[in-house]
Amino acid sequence: MFNIVSSISPKDDLNQGKSLYLAEVESILRIIKALEKKRPVFCPIDELFRGTNPIERISTSAEILRYLNKHKTISIVATHDRELVNILREEYLSCIFYASYLNCF
Repeated sequence: MFNIVSSISPKDDLNQGKSLYLAEVESILRIIKALEKKRPVFCPIDELFRGTNPIERISTSAEILRYLNKHKTISIVATHDRELVNILREEYLSCIFYASYLNCF
């Protein structure tokens, strides 16, 4: 049995002092904390750190995804960052979805 914890469309709340970055970090932290339960975690993730500049977004995302890959997770990650895909090529199966077909490599 899996724990299911996602990081999809985290929202900021400036009235509560929560930036988009903080909301994204909290979302990822929920996934990491779920690993403490010693059960595999299924974690769909959409556009990690989308509100962050590309250099920090890609490097931070790569390290988080490497961490998740070393633990009991099944991650499905959506990204537009081809550089992130290239960095993680040896660790993750990559698929490109088009309206008319699917290509995995």
